[in-house]
Amino acid sequence: MDKYDGLSNLYLTVGKILVYFATIEQAMYETYKVVCPERDYNDDSFDKRFNKLIGYFDGNSSYESIFELLIMVKSNLDYRHLIAHNPFTFDIYINEESSDQCIQLTFTNRKDNTNITLDELQRFAEKLEILAYELPKKLHEFKNSQ
Repeated sequence: MDKYDGLSNLYLTVGKILVYFATIEQAMYETYKVVCPERDYNDDSFDKRFNKLIGYFDGNSSYESIFELLIMVKSNLDYRHLIAHNPFTFDIYINEESSDQCIQLTFTNRKDNTNITLDELQRFAEKLEILAYELPKKLHEFKNSQ
């Protein structure tokens, strides 16, 4: 294995996560203009925008899938904030049992240091990829139906 394979995977995975969230946020932006026309999207915090959209779709059986997708995305915002807004260091090591190259990331935030493995980040990116496809598609359908 090339000694840089792990770093390439790290950069690719972090990039995917950021692009997936950007895709979700763009779809939210377009929907926000329909749902909250009196509000300026940029005046509300990221969390407040989520809450407003969740509140709009909550209890409406026609849009239950959008509500559920928004809840799933919101439950992962801590990861997004951690990755997007905090510096990190990483350690590359060889797992003694499997002989696999491993990468351990340490994100430094105000409260404490959070350790995440590259494998955990990759699993998160895979889950997020589905959400970044499904939620914008559903929000686009909603917007076009208005």
